[in-house]
Amino acid sequence: MTTQQLCRHIICLLHTPVHVYDRGGSLITVYEDYGEQPDLMDADPAFCRQLLEKARADTPLLYAEGDAILYGIVQGGGAVYLVGPCCLTQDTAQAALYLQQRHGLNQAQPYRVSSVPLELLAHMVLMLAETVSGVSMDVNQLLRLSFCDGQTLADMNRRIQQAMYDNQEQATLHNPYQQEQREQDSIRTGDVELLTASLQEVYVGRVGRMSADPLRQAKYNAVTVVVLASRSAIEGGLQPELAFSMADTFIRQVDEARNEAVVMAYMRQAEMEYCKAVHSLSAAADAEQPLVAACKTLVMQKLHAKLEVQTLARELGVTPKHLSATFSRQTGMKLKDYITREKLHAAKMRLIYSDDSFDDIAYAYGFASQSHFGRAFKQWEGMTPGQFRKQYGQRKP
Repeated sequence: MTTQQLCRHIICLLHTPVHVYDRGGSLITVYEDYGEQPDLMDADPAFCRQLLEKARADTPLLYAEGDAILYGIVQGGGAVYLVGPCCLTQDTAQAALYLQQRHGLNQAQPYRVSSVPLELLAHMVLMLAETVSGVSMDVNQLLRLSFCDGQTLADMNRRIQQAMYDNQEQATLHNPYQQEQREQDSIRTGDVELLTASLQEVYVGRVGRMSADPLRQAKYNAVTVVVLASRSAIEGGLQPELAFSMADTFIRQVDEARNEAVVMAYMRQAEMEYCKAVHSLSAAADAEQPLVAACKTLVMQKLHAKLEVQTLARELGVTPKHLSATFSRQTGMKLKDYITREKLHAAKMRLIYSDDSFDDIAYAYGFASQSHFGRAFKQWEGMTPGQFRKQYGQRKP
């Protein structure tokens, strides 16, 4: 693929211009798909020179402007490529207005900026860099090199030293690590009583201050606790997909909360739910063969597909007969019954918490038809999906 072809692919995917300059700062060409709209680089030459001066032959870079606008900077083949602007949020109208005002663009003319996921922009910049300069790296390296320069790291170290000095001067201690260990150990072992006791401990010290805003501080702390609890639960045997899904849900609840007390309640309830989930695992599950554990994880990942024992066995690298026999011996349940049970459990959650049609739910979990879903559901639950929803369904307020 030529550089020109790649640049055209970039503008098709990102919907943002790619400006190409020679090493003297003179414009060579512009790749764009928006047609007639003001050119930011042309309207603000000083800003354009600022970006060009940041170009490095040894690494591509990202440059951040404002709260959510990024540019890519790539040098290679005797030229400098400026990719952007790209907006990381969905509020592109506000971003466009900001750019118009900041760079002196004619506000009487329409101006658009595209919303682009960070990873997509980063990968496009990395692909361009590898094409024009041969420099290869991953997204994490790109982010660190772009935003964690020597000055930033020096400032971080100064802040760490200052925080330690202030804590010593004020005789302020953090919460004891041993208490955290007991908290996580109780989740890892599914010991609800120990978790309750560890949360009731009285100790000298406080949780580190991560924000001057009390509500934001509470949310940061809650997210940290939920993530730690999810990892402890996984170590205790909880399926990773389930643990991660629980964490996603709890953290969204925390993010939507507008009260410190509610945040604290969600945080502690999340820990308790993880602990109870591990506690509910059978003793047999603790002694499961790796093959059975891997099979369960695969089933969880593929609940939306039409799962068959042959398909699972092929992905796990064993014969269907060996997989079925091992699964039955370890769990006391046929693998095909386990698949049906897990699909129906997920379907039950949709029946309780959503207004999705029976057809949609049946399709979502790989049942051949609504009638197939209904027969399987009644066989396992003793009632139809409609009866189950009527009895247990919880409509959104």
